[in-house]
Order: sequence, then C-alpha cells, then structure tokens
Amino acid sequence: MTYPQTPAARRANPKPLPQVITAKRMRIAWMRGEVVPLSPQFDHCVQYLGHWWVNDDTEWIRVTAPTAIALLDKQKASSVAIYRNLRSNSPG
Repeated sequence: MTYPQTPAARRANPKPLPQVITAKRMRIAWMRGEVVPLSPQFDHCVQYLGHWWVNDDTEWIRVTAPTAIALLDKQKASSVAIYRNLRSNSPG
C-alpha cells in the first residue's frame, strides 16, 4: 500500500532536473532574472538553476560533462574580469 506524498516529502525528494528545457521556459526564467549569461556577448551559454545550459536554437541543453563545466566556469571568471576592467577604464 502506498500513501500520498506530503509536501515535506516532496521537498525532501525534489523532481530531478531535466537534461533539456524548452526555449519558452528559459525565456520566462530570463525575464524573472533567474538566468545569468556567460557574458554580455555570449548569451547562448547561461547559468540557470545552478547549472550551465547551451542553446541550440530550439531548446536549452544542460551541460553535464565535467571538462565542459570547468571550461565554462573558467571563461565566466575571465569574462567578469575583462568586463570589469573595460568598465573601469571607460571614459566618464
């Protein structure tokens, strides 16, 4: 016999994160401010829900390869430093 899950049980066992999400779902998350692009120029790679996602023009695919995640993390740190330096060196 199974019992219906209580709200506390659902929070303890959250629904697993999908490998692919729709462009519509990502657009909504973006409008809510939940998405952070890799950089202002590279918005086809984003961080959302604690993971990197890549756009293939029809949907967003979650990056799961450890080497790709490390490369994106490194590029994000580099981009932050570059854009911070550009802003601090720009005239008035």
